Amino acid sequence: MTDDKEAKQVYKLLTKNYVEDDDAMFRFDYSINFLRWALCPPARYPDWILGVRSTAGKKPLCGFITGIPLHMRVNLTYFLLMLTRSMERN
Repeated sequence: MTDDKEAKQVYKLLTKNYVEDDDAMFRFDYSINFLRWALCPPARYPDWILGVRSTAGKKPLCGFITGIPLHMRVNLTYFLLMLTRSMERN
């Protein structure tokens, strides 16, 4: 997400394929700056941001899987992982 070209590919994939509702009427349109902020917290693991690329070469990024480390305290301290995924819809 630090490379501008890759960030634009992630933005394009999410904007065109990530929808909120079952009818595909409400699409998220997060800015690239917001995506960087959300996906690159100070305690991040760069290995937890994965792009799935097509070998055909026509579509440079066809999937995106991320993991964000979260720490939550409820009586004891637990280490949690939030996973998200987005795949291109055909």
